[in-house]
Amino acid sequence: MPIIFEYTGNYFPKSGSTGEVEDAGLGYGLSGGKFIWVSLPYISQDHKDNQVTWWGDERTTVEYAKVNVPRIIREYNADPEAVFLCGFSRGAIGVNYLGLYDVEVARLWSAFITHDHFDGIKEWKNTE
Repeated sequence: MPIIFEYTGNYFPKSGSTGEVEDAGLGYGLSGGKFIWVSLPYISQDHKDNQVTWWGDERTTVEYAKVNVPRIIREYNADPEAVFLCGFSRGAIGVNYLGLYDVEVARLWSAFITHDHFDGIKEWKNTE
């Protein structure tokens, strides 16, 4: 089966966004329930929690993906040629920023799917 990994948006109460992995939904909606879907966390600076606003510890967040994406693909017998990374808002920016953080993590993905606030509309702090 294809597999979709998702980075969530920021905590933003006005829109109902909690920033929590368990409240993600874009990947499920995109897959129509026919893909494996996994919501990836942003690891907090203290390495104890999911960061609900922005990146937390960027390197640790990326390392988490490098370790767990291949593991999940193997364990769930996902199609390694159909590995999508998606995100909404902060997650859309994270698809580009975290998903292309270095060559090793960039090689994990077959394609990106983004919605809202994708890079190019505005310059974001600590991105080029």
